[in-house]
Amino acid sequence: MPDVSRAGQQMVYISAPDAPAESEAFITHTLMIAASDGQHPRPLFPPDLYQDVLAPRFSPDGSLVAFAAVTPFEVPSGQFDPLRALGLAPLPARANGVPWDIYLAPVAGGQITRLTRLNADQPVVAWSNDGKRLALLDEKGLFMLDLADPAALHEVGPPSSHGQLDWYDR
Repeated sequence: MPDVSRAGQQMVYISAPDAPAESEAFITHTLMIAASDGQHPRPLFPPDLYQDVLAPRFSPDGSLVAFAAVTPFEVPSGQFDPLRALGLAPLPARANGVPWDIYLAPVAGGQITRLTRLNADQPVVAWSNDGKRLALLDEKGLFMLDLADPAALHEVGPPSSHGQLDWYDR
């Protein structure tokens, strides 16, 4: 799911390390940014910052990238927990996979901002033409997020599963 900036100068895409097909090793995807011809690729942030990344989208002015990610500390480790084995600790919810949320990263580098705490299943985003809002689509619903107040997430439509989203203004 690569994206090209509106000016056509850069692209953002997801990269994965080479791994043999029979490998059961954990693979961490990396969000890469490069010139639109693929030259000068670089990670947008350290490759081990998130367990996984999905659906990067440039802001209309090309200064930010919105993307979905899973943070490693929020994913059940799979390690044996004696308290859970004895029924003394809650079991993690695994029905729809790992919890994803939406983040913003400056293209020039700098502080990444977490926008949501949806714990959704592979959400996707689309930018408004003015760059002030994001539409989010996941299995919980279609939401509108005003970047001036990210805590005020408004549901505007029914849920979907593993789709894509674009925003066109008239």
